[in-house]
Amino acid sequence: MIKKNIIDYIKKNRSEWKRIRQYFHQHPELSMNEFNTSQKIKELLIKWNYEVIECSNTGIIGILRNGNGNRKIAIRAELDGLPIKEENQNLVYKSLNENMHACGHDGHLTMALAVCQYFAETKVFNGAFYVIFQPGEENSMGAMKMIEDGLLDKINPDRIYALHNVPYKQLKCGSAGDLHFYNKADPIMAANDMFEYKIIGKSTHGSSPQNGIDPIVAGSSIVMNLQSIVSRNLSPFDKSVVTVGAFNAGHAANAIPEYASIKVSIRSLDINTRDLVLKRVDDIVLKTCEMYNCLVQKNIEGTASFTINNLEVNEFARQTAIEVFGKNKVFSSPQLLASEDYGYFLDRIPGCLVFINNGDSADLHNNHYDFNDEIIPYGVAFLISLLEKELT
Repeated sequence: MIKKNIIDYIKKNRSEWKRIRQYFHQHPELSMNEFNTSQKIKELLIKWNYEVIECSNTGIIGILRNGNGNRKIAIRAELDGLPIKEENQNLVYKSLNENMHACGHDGHLTMALAVCQYFAETKVFNGAFYVIFQPGEENSMGAMKMIEDGLLDKINPDRIYALHNVPYKQLKCGSAGDLHFYNKADPIMAANDMFEYKIIGKSTHGSSPQNGIDPIVAGSSIVMNLQSIVSRNLSPFDKSVVTVGAFNAGHAANAIPEYASIKVSIRSLDINTRDLVLKRVDDIVLKTCEMYNCLVQKNIEGTASFTINNLEVNEFARQTAIEVFGKNKVFSSPQLLASEDYGYFLDRIPGCLVFINNGDSADLHNNHYDFNDEIIPYGVAFLISLLEKELT
């Protein structure tokens, strides 16, 4: 059961949280460039008397201490949007930029801010509360960048928690606001490796293709050949996804361009599958380019580790959720092939990632997606209850 003081706090502030969330939705910023977002968060944390540490350009760490306890607990939320143009035309808080919050980071950071405000006002904890506002989750650079820039020298939490919304159609059970926990030692989310392959041909007039080398034809063959990896190189019992998310080349109908570019995302749930698929992608790109007399350059776009929950911490969080909401609001989560660079934190700090049901929304990374404001109180109540229990 949710404590009365938490219920009262939620009733008092939920309309303000909705306004804050919609502000951030309207002003999304891309990975590692979340300057306005970071500044707004910093201003609020300073207002609430948090010690604020800047890390990795736009990353923010908030620290609040109370009492004489030695326990140190952290939560993490993300800052960045995606390079997707929003198509929610009737939304009054539709993105004002050419990018959008298509993954709900605006909602995650709002819930984290609500928790920060609660502990600043009530001081009902004993120990150290840390909040990590992480840049660059979408390009899988931010978590490792913060670690490399000394995050764990600045703070060294005993445990770390994070919430991530997932639409109902992926969870396939429960309803908006319900919490979902993955109860196995396997990854809850996949590793993700992202590359750009620049295919180099030779430009010529469209009427004289024999005088050039066409990178579009080579690139088209690569896109089709990559589809055979999961279906023909992996066992049907293995899990992986190879996605070509971008294919860019040329500008004119009557010219063969010199360059083409494809961007590939490779997701996998175990190391052997990951190694095999990475090798096959490289082999197909290189051999196909060789067949068409093209050269190729490979650039790393980002990489994310497997997200593996600590079973003890996960069970502690699950039992807390049952105490707060009851068993009918707590479910076992499916394993997802989506990815999260939060896994880099979990490699170093015992913790877990919990899914919160976003209800009947569009898919994540869809240009019609929107975070469900009605689930904010559920996430806030869970995180406050969890942290109070950890920091008694």
